Amino acid sequence: MLKEVIGKPAAGFVLVRREIVALTQNHPLVRAIYRGNQKAMTVYLRRFWPFVAAFERIIDEQSRRHGRAVARAIGDIALFREIRVHLREMKKEEGEHAGLWHRSAQSAGVNLDDSGACPQVERLIARMRDASPDTLFIALWVTEVIANAISEKAMKSRALARFDREWFRVHTALEELSHEAIDRFIITRMLGDKLHDCFREEALEVFDLFAAAADAAWPH
Repeated sequence: MLKEVIGKPAAGFVLVRREIVALTQNHPLVRAIYRGNQKAMTVYLRRFWPFVAAFERIIDEQSRRHGRAVARAIGDIALFREIRVHLREMKKEEGEHAGLWHRSAQSAGVNLDDSGACPQVERLIARMRDASPDTLFIALWVTEVIANAISEKAMKSRALARFDREWFRVHTALEELSHEAIDRFIITRMLGDKLHDCFREEALEVFDLFAAAADAAWPH
């Protein structure tokens, strides 16, 4: 049922997505990763590991916490049950993605054992854990867009061929019912007519949290 109703992204999503992709791929840290800079890979893998490690739990905790609000917004019990199954699969896959992140780190000779969360990443995690139902799925959507943007860049880099790039590869494989598409559908149902009033601003605020974490370790 979800495949039939999810539809193509509205113009607002397309424009904001394009903006976030450009900002991500033009960030100095991402450009350095593309060139195969070992220090940049080390910074990226260590700096964002605490977020990657927490992401599975965030999805699990928040989808349970906001389940009723999502159900009301969807308005169709059968459709909501299907979405709930996808959210459970999303949680499981994010746990698997954390394992792939570890593989990338091992191939790059990067030790993640003592990678504590910096203040900027702590704020990012807190933003998601404290999110309202509608802002939660905007934050999840932005996370997927950023992951896809970085991964597209990384998979085109010959300089990164020496590293294990499976984490990047799985984030370039956008399926019809990808995490990004499901988040987008929930956002549309949650916000309704308010979508155009706050979506871009909220999405860019989340992007800015990721950028701040990167800037602190890899200044412009």
